[in-house]
Amino acid sequence: MLPLPTTPMMPTHRFHELQHVTVPRRLAYSEAGSIESTTLLICLPGLLETRDVFAPLLSLAQKVESCRVITLDYCGRGASDRLEVNRHYSMSIYLDDLVEFIGARRQEQVSPPSTQMYLVGTSMGGILSMHLAQILTFEIQGLIFNDIGVSLSWWSIYGLYKDIDLENYKLEISRKPPDQRIDPRAIDDVGSKNHFDLEYDYDWAGMHFERLMKNFHGDVFLIHNARSPICGGAAAHQFQVCVPALHLFTNNGATHPVRWSTEVCDWLEEVLCLKAQEDGAIQSAWVDTPLETQPEHQTTFGIETKNEQSTEHSVHHSVEHSLEKSQDNTSHTPLLLSLDKKRDSTATNDSPAKAQSTQLNSHPDMAPTKHGMHPIDPAQRGSTHASSNAMSFTEKIRQQMKNWLSNQK
Repeated sequence: MLPLPTTPMMPTHRFHELQHVTVPRRLAYSEAGSIESTTLLICLPGLLETRDVFAPLLSLAQKVESCRVITLDYCGRGASDRLEVNRHYSMSIYLDDLVEFIGARRQEQVSPPSTQMYLVGTSMGGILSMHLAQILTFEIQGLIFNDIGVSLSWWSIYGLYKDIDLENYKLEISRKPPDQRIDPRAIDDVGSKNHFDLEYDYDWAGMHFERLMKNFHGDVFLIHNARSPICGGAAAHQFQVCVPALHLFTNNGATHPVRWSTEVCDWLEEVLCLKAQEDGAIQSAWVDTPLETQPEHQTTFGIETKNEQSTEHSVHHSVEHSLEKSQDNTSHTPLLLSLDKKRDSTATNDSPAKAQSTQLNSHPDMAPTKHGMHPIDPAQRGSTHASSNAMSFTEKIRQQMKNWLSNQK
């Protein structure tokens, strides 16, 4: 195994041998920066992404002082080993792998207690970050989300999944370099009934994760596109209601997720108070595409989708961003709830790799309707252990809407 770097260097590529598994399996990861760094960023990709999407952040680690950046591939993605043929890919497997992986990387630091560790999660990686924050509460100083909020509307999920041509995507992936390929079984499992097997709250409007953020007291950052189908203006406002001290970067785009452009990386460098290298910094081989020449096609969960707003590229960003403009985009995220951050609940430990299950109290939520904001009976909101789900995402969406309508009669 290569020695760990104590001085800034070009990215290195390694494997982590998982210890908690019965069948030997490895996770591939890349890193840049020193184990002596006081800031550690661990980057978690989206649903069907590989670690190469975080190349600009590896470059960032090379131009600033005391920052180590680690990116990884989930099992079945990129250069990581695939699951054995009799197992299905699921989020609980990724979570178990991450708990071990993150613990090992943190212990490599020269001074683990003084290291400020941040999780950078894109889309699904952000949801995994919320669960990790429940498990590793005192080890994580901050969460950085790329285009994922504390709720996902059924409409948004359905809109993404219905446009995915999995067979065509498998063909495209097979033509990529080996370290960017994805196991075809993983692509199939993404839309299966058992892939999302972590707990979440739900009602007729969608899936909700704000309870996972309730006891997290570190810094929280959100990078999102103003008209994103997953985390647009309304979702960003909802996140700020849940986390009033939210650090927000709003890009004037309409796709999911946000690309790690120069502007985004510069903002991250600023809000994390990273200091630029003075002398002898190693220049990165990564060449970023300027925002002005942003390609017409971007990715959705790692799947290419057409950017219909590609001519608009202005960026609005600040540490404490006012949401006047973002709030005007509520129509792009239908059926999202306006949540009260003060709603209380009682948590009980169920599994180290799953969020605690609770019963929500009787404080009413507010949901948008054509007549304005109306309360939702909390009894109609539930907490589900997703491993018991017996439906695909699209089937589940239809069933949730049907159940809610039946309750209104």
